[in-house]
Parts: sequence; C-alpha cells; structure tokens
Amino acid sequence: MKNRLKYIAALFVTVLLMSSCGEEESQVFNDKDAFFAFETSTSAKLENDIRTLRIPVYLAKSTARGEVEFVIETEGFSNPAAEGVDFTIENANNTVIFDGDHYANINVKLIDNEERDGDKKFNVVLKSNSINAGIGLANEANTVHTVTISDNEHPLAALIGYNFEAVEQSIATDTEGNKVSPYVLPVEIRPDTIEGRDDRLLVKGLLGVNQEVRLRFDAETNEVIMEADQSYKEVIDPYFGIEIQLTFFGWEWYVNNEGNDAIKRYPEAIGTYDLQAQEIIFDEGYLAQITGPSDHPYAGFAYNILIIEHCKIAKK
Repeated sequence: MKNRLKYIAALFVTVLLMSSCGEEESQVFNDKDAFFAFETSTSAKLENDIRTLRIPVYLAKSTARGEVEFVIETEGFSNPAAEGVDFTIENANNTVIFDGDHYANINVKLIDNEERDGDKKFNVVLKSNSINAGIGLANEANTVHTVTISDNEHPLAALIGYNFEAVEQSIATDTEGNKVSPYVLPVEIRPDTIEGRDDRLLVKGLLGVNQEVRLRFDAETNEVIMEADQSYKEVIDPYFGIEIQLTFFGWEWYVNNEGNDAIKRYPEAIGTYDLQAQEIIFDEGYLAQITGPSDHPYAGFAYNILIIEHCKIAKK
C-alpha cells in the first residue's frame, strides 16, 4: 500500500520550484501552513528487544529546520507503562530537532522487567514547537502515537519478531508445466495490541503485502487459524497497476458434478505451529481472492485468485 503521508514533506518543496512555459506558477504550499506530525499512529515492540524503537516525525516546511517538543501520557490505559521502569526516552528534553531533513525520530529504549505483567502502553503527544508551525493534520490527526510494549513473557514470544521469513509455494505452473519457484519473503510478526488477546499475532509480509494478517493460536491443539473476513484494500495489482482488494480464505480441491476438479473455499485457513522450532506451517496453504475496485470493469468481481498450497513461516 502506498503511504502518501510519507511523501508530503519531500514533494511540496518540488511544487514550490515548478514553473511552466517561463511563467511564474502560484505557490501551492506556503510556509505559514507548515506543520509537524507523526507518520504513523501506533508501534508495538517486545520489551526485551535491544533495538531502539524509532518513531518518525515529519516537518512539512520548505526548509526543514525547527524543534518540536512532546510529552508522555498514560491516562486511560488499564496497564500503563512507566517511564524509567518500562522504557526511557533518548531525546534530550523530550525534543525532536530538525536540521535539514524532513524526518526525525523520537527514540525509545525498552526495559525488560523479566516479569509476566502483560502488555503496557503509553502515548507520545506532540506539543509546542520553536517555529510557530501547526501540530498535526486536520482534526488533530497524527498528533498522538501509541506505543505498546509487548511482554516478552508472552506465551507466543518465540514467534514474535522481525527476523522471520515465509516460503510460499503457489500451485501456479510455468509455460512448460513446471511449478513456479516458491516465494521467499521477509515477514514481521507482532502481538495483537488488543488487551486480553494473547492468543493472536499479526503477520505482515505474506504474499508481499504490506498489511497485517490476523493469526489465532490454540495452545491445546497447536493449531493456528488465519481468521475469517480478512480483506485488504489499496493493494497494488502488479498486472493491472491498480489498487485492488485482497481477501484470504482456506481452500481444498473437490470434484464437481461434471466430474472436474474444482476449488472449494472456507472462511478460515488452518495450520499448525511449533514454539520450540519457531515456525508456523500452513500445510494446505491458503487462497487469496483479488477483487476489482469500484472504478474498474471488474468491480465487485473476483477476477483472479492466487492459491498457495503450502506455506512455512520460520526464523531465518
């Protein structure tokens, strides 16, 4: 999915310099409209992850120089994180300094308390700044960023992290009838941030899609379920070059009334998982249905399907 926000700060500078046929163009962006804002609204990270959590802030201004201050807030969270106990802020005086780049980071270092005390949360809120710029987008959007510190004593902690990859084998064949090579793609796995959902993880990167798929884990059966009704919009179709909707299903072959092989779909795809081996396996794979957007001739129709007959997600 294209993240249009991430290009705002860089592109408006180009707009200021554009002219046509030697005539001076009207200025589209004015520095009086400059603003600071978060790029994203949430982050989640395991408490024992030694890497610094970097939260990007951008400055929309022709010359990216200035400072914006932020505060930490925990009001409203049932299990709030405590600064100095669960995390520390590395930015001096809770200030983000821009010195020419349109992006700068708030840096958060996590602290492992080695206790099973659940996921904790806090908000980072942009406040005052040194250049009289605005804070956030319309309706104060992107002024607050919520951080979830995931308990590394999480029951599924062995399956959480950035260093996993998926090997997805499609049923597709090449022009000579040979199966295409499996797709080998990096994936990121994080806990669900909904309180009480220690049985669910979110996986980003399957089929190369930059959106998260919900997986539910059953500790009694060691089954993992790709939950029903998962549709993802604004996925770019590599063939048509348009934004499509992608929906995941379980599937199997069956023989129809005419005696031909056909495909039956199920709301959920089911696999297994192994915490010790740090792997998730969908032995029967899953089906991805591609549906056209409203302004395309195939609107509302599944004009293509991609079937993965086997998938293994494991630590690299």
